[in-house]
Amino acid sequence: MDTPAPEIFEASLGLFSIALTQSRNRRFDDAKRAIAVALINAPHIPEAFLPDFRLALAYCTLLVQFRQAPESVTTDMRSRAGALLNHSQACNSLDLFQRLMLEVLTELGEQRRAIPFGERGLAITVEKKETTGIADWLWKIGRCYSRLGLHDHAAITYRGSARIFRNEPGDPRLPVVLLALGNAIRKSNPSEAEGLYKEAATLWEKKGQLESATPAWMNLGIVCSDQGRFEDAINYYERVRRVREASPATPAVKIGVLYNNLASCYRKWRGSMKRTRPSSVL
Repeated sequence: MDTPAPEIFEASLGLFSIALTQSRNRRFDDAKRAIAVALINAPHIPEAFLPDFRLALAYCTLLVQFRQAPESVTTDMRSRAGALLNHSQACNSLDLFQRLMLEVLTELGEQRRAIPFGERGLAITVEKKETTGIADWLWKIGRCYSRLGLHDHAAITYRGSARIFRNEPGDPRLPVVLLALGNAIRKSNPSEAEGLYKEAATLWEKKGQLESATPAWMNLGIVCSDQGRFEDAINYYERVRRVREASPATPAVKIGVLYNNLASCYRKWRGSMKRTRPSSVL
């Protein structure tokens, strides 16, 4: 659709975005009020934009409900929302619509349906020649591919994103993209992945954001352990331990994963020592 979106439609999308933010903060009554206000706009939205309005309304309502009570969102509810995708005009010229739908579909785990919205958002941004915006869309599309297990596709988009963000060294998204790219290629190219993890960790360390650096150190520990570099692996895991145990806000599950990795590393190390130990001579 090339027709410019009317202000009332854009205002409704803004209200849906507010609803998602409020629900993320567990303010579900406020989220539902924002959706209700958007619904009041429905009779005033031009007919051509109603399919997209209904699509955004259905999926935002579904996500708010999912955040409040995941078990209440049934397969049938998802199917009814998904059927509206067939009638969407996609609002090809409106970045806000693409961002909203990408966010909602991604969080609901519908990565395949999210990718076309990401691609349209990317096309809009390319046309506008917004460089960092292009990098942001590439990163988000790559994240969808990663969650689908399509690591080669993800690596292509992450590389494009990282190439742009490296020209914006102060952008906080650069280490995030480097970490994601490392994860995408860790099995196919562990040596390159190691370099990416180190680069990401260094960027966070320079800013004093040690908690943000812990996923990079964890992955460095995994890479080193897989290569039989057990002392290096334990050193990285110990960095993670010191930071995470010093923070009362660290979820118990993160501590559990860390100790599981440490135990696995020590177990493999002992196993390697037994295999290399010379046999006794009788």
